[in-house]
Amino acid sequence: MESRALDLAWGKLLDIDLQEMYDGNKPAESEENTATIDNRLHAYIVEKADDYYITDFFYRSRTFF
Repeated sequence: MESRALDLAWGKLLDIDLQEMYDGNKPAESEENTATIDNRLHAYIVEKADDYYITDFFYRSRTFF
């Protein structure tokens, strides 16, 4: 399902949005610190796919993903 969402979204993905999400991921600076993770990518792809059935599937299944 994610593969289909990516196919539909591919031409609508914006470099600036993708770069912002990429930059939001930072490794831990030490063992005492935790990494910073930006996990908006999957929701972004589903949104950009703009497909009712894909959106509905991931909305109903969100606790599993």
